[in-house]
Amino acid sequence: MLKRVRTFIDYLNYRGFMLVGTTYLTAASLIGFETLAVILGYATIWPVGAPLLVVGIAGWVVVRRWLSRSAVNAATPSAAEGSRRRRRTTAR
Repeated sequence: MLKRVRTFIDYLNYRGFMLVGTTYLTAASLIGFETLAVILGYATIWPVGAPLLVVGIAGWVVVRRWLSRSAVNAATPSAAEGSRRRRRTTAR
């Protein structure tokens, strides 16, 4: 019984480490590895804040990209509008 509990705890520990590592690599690819190095360099001052800061900056980058992409899509005319314009100019 104790061996099964230990095995389960080891499994959860391994999955937790893999999740944290994947999160850091994903966030580092979004914010840049140089920025991640600076943040982790200052992690000795406030160790609890480093993951929050990394995830916060990565979330900010994702939202900024999403907003800029939607602004570009709103600024460009759709293909249907362009074809209507062309038809009007050729029909005259």
